[in-house]
Amino acid sequence: MSKRPTIVIKPREGRRARAGAPWIFSNEIVMEGAAKALPPGSVVDVKFDDGQDFGSGFFNPKSLIAVRLFAR
Repeated sequence: MSKRPTIVIKPREGRRARAGAPWIFSNEIVMEGAAKALPPGSVVDVKFDDGQDFGSGFFNPKSLIAVRLFAR
């Protein structure tokens, strides 16, 4: 199990990522206080709202493209 921070995709979101896009937009994720506090460039794990693992990526809470995926 990874010790990385986890970013959660909102319910009914993530269509682009599921279709193969290498990024996740900020409006598609749950952006709570812990996520906002992460420094830009943090490596995160990404999960769907049901807990299913999706992948890993670089996170930037200040960018429209919040997660740039590097593994699925």
